[in-house]
Amino acid sequence: MIQEKIKLASENGDLLSSTQKNLFEILELNPCPEWILDSLSELVEEERWEELNDRFHSSLAFGTCGM
Repeated sequence: MIQEKIKLASENGDLLSSTQKNLFEILELNPCPEWILDSLSELVEEERWEELNDRFHSSLAFGTCGM
């Protein structure tokens, strides 16, 4: 299961804890779109931890620039 591999990678230090948290939030979407599951599954199965950390270590911040 994808969540188990993500948790193990985090415990082993391959994934940041923030990456794990953000990935779990995405996977808990109800329903989680199939294309998201497919993309994340591919990255996890190939153990592309650096890429997952790069993409999911933080949430994007949007603002109005003081407007």
